[in-house]
Amino acid sequence: MQPLVNAREDISRHEVLHADAIPLQMLDPEKEKRSFPLEVCMANRALVVGISNYPSPNQLPSCDRDAEEFAKMLENGYGFTEIQVLKDDGATKKNLIDNINALVSSVSLGDRLVLFFSGHGYRLAVDNTHREVLVSHDGEFFFDYELAELTRDVPAGMLTIVLDSCFSGGMLKSWVDLEGNMQTLRTKCWHPHDTAIVPASVAHIPFGNITPPPIQVTEDTVTNGLWGNAEVGNFEKVTLESSDSKALLISACLSDQQAVSSLPSTNGLSAFTFSLLDSVRLLGTDCTSAQLIEATGEKLRQAGIEQTPIVKEPVAPPNLADRGFLTFKAASTVL
Repeated sequence: MQPLVNAREDISRHEVLHADAIPLQMLDPEKEKRSFPLEVCMANRALVVGISNYPSPNQLPSCDRDAEEFAKMLENGYGFTEIQVLKDDGATKKNLIDNINALVSSVSLGDRLVLFFSGHGYRLAVDNTHREVLVSHDGEFFFDYELAELTRDVPAGMLTIVLDSCFSGGMLKSWVDLEGNMQTLRTKCWHPHDTAIVPASVAHIPFGNITPPPIQVTEDTVTNGLWGNAEVGNFEKVTLESSDSKALLISACLSDQQAVSSLPSTNGLSAFTFSLLDSVRLLGTDCTSAQLIEATGEKLRQAGIEQTPIVKEPVAPPNLADRGFLTFKAASTVL
């Protein structure tokens, strides 16, 4: 098992970041001490995963850089001191599980944990039900109920999960840029060698829901894109009803949409990760998750990308999306 390591030491082992990397706001050390007293935030840990070099034909152009830049933002912007970065062939399912175990080990009340994943997702038929899964470098599927089991001892309201992946659609997506030019973009949905037709399913379980929603809700999802308590706009917000869903989960797009990899205008980053990091830079690190994802969705929309980011909140603690992104500071203290 690879232990969590100091962010600066870990990132230095990877290739030098491109010169056009997004500049992110640096926190004033004295302000950082005032914002994160020890009794409120004991430790900041993160596992950051980016997989570009999947076996053919599933290669992606931007996910390793997504991981590098997200880790840089955690260290420079939010003061995270323990960051483990897994890229490409280092991100096997076994390594992913081992490092999640390390991430959540010996947690204390007030710790802040982050799991970031940029890579392929997939919609898998299991027992006549569509389940959304993440795909590791070795082509293994990682289910949300496996993640729930690994994090079962983590108190609710401590873990933020950010997923830049999608679970449906083809390998390529046509897109007309703002100048009217036709572009072909690579999407982030896994395509297995076995192309057998997937049978119609009774239910569809989006990643993070753990258990199927009621059948009527599933039907609403097909027709309306999301179920009843969603907000319409540049992003959507829902509540995860299962008690096993304890993390705040942010995803790059809705279940029926495609997340795309890099565009000419995104500095070698996937569209969602670029938009999220740029929104952090513009809003500052005191923004709430809802504010950040709304700004991220607006940037995607301005670029002509049909991706609606979604934030999924656990039942308790309530209204986590309206607290500080990653920090969960109360909204009244957010500047």
